[in-house]
Amino acid sequence: MLYAVADRKHTHEDHPRRLPIGFAHRGGPVRPGGWRAPDNTLSTFRTAYDDGAPGIESDVRATGDNVSVLFHDANLASNGPRIDGLAKADLPDWVPTIADFYATVPADVEFCVDVLDPSTVQTVLEAARAAGALDRLWLVTSWPEARNWRAEVGPEPHLVAGLSWSRSRTGFTAAATEVGASDYCTINMEDRRWNRRRIADTHHAGLLAFGWRAVSATQIKRLVRLGADGIYSDTTSLLVRLLPSRAPSRVYTASRRSVR
Repeated sequence: MLYAVADRKHTHEDHPRRLPIGFAHRGGPVRPGGWRAPDNTLSTFRTAYDDGAPGIESDVRATGDNVSVLFHDANLASNGPRIDGLAKADLPDWVPTIADFYATVPADVEFCVDVLDPSTVQTVLEAARAAGALDRLWLVTSWPEARNWRAEVGPEPHLVAGLSWSRSRTGFTAAATEVGASDYCTINMEDRRWNRRRIADTHHAGLLAFGWRAVSATQIKRLVRLGADGIYSDTTSLLVRLLPSRAPSRVYTASRRSVR
């Protein structure tokens, strides 16, 4: 299904959530004391939600029988079979589908999905729509992606442009301007690539700034201090504790593109 969408954009000034959003990366599997739970499992996702994470991040891939599952790597295990070569029934029980996620985690969570296989997008949308959670869905794809994403996904989901190391290293202002003129509403980069100037350029382009790989307290605090709008961390308890109070001055009200 393709949507005809009026020329109106999401911007960093009209987002409906309090910022910054803390995302439990792959469910935030690192526990206090350094013990690590399995990534991308329903138990890990639910624990992150119960621990107070405003958002959860995961990765979506298609199986050989076209089931969209939450799994990061291309292979089931190191040197093991590829996910896209296996049927869903051949995967371990702990590998969940998108529908499993929404059946386990309440729909009021911000759910960020790294789209590793574009063929999964419609399944992700269907599951989010059934849960009433389309406006809390964030879809991450590598920039640039030669697709008319907004027409494909409709007005509600938020489109996140993942900038590579090379694109973030030089010519960032031009890249931010280019992203800002597109269907995307957010730039996502590794935490160490962000500085005050790049945050300012991102906001000037009408975009949100998300930082990933914020593992330590120092990294999380730095992103908060710089004014990042989203922070991904593997340690949910640390992330929740260090998120600012998210004062009303940073509460945005959403603009929506009309669907014809």
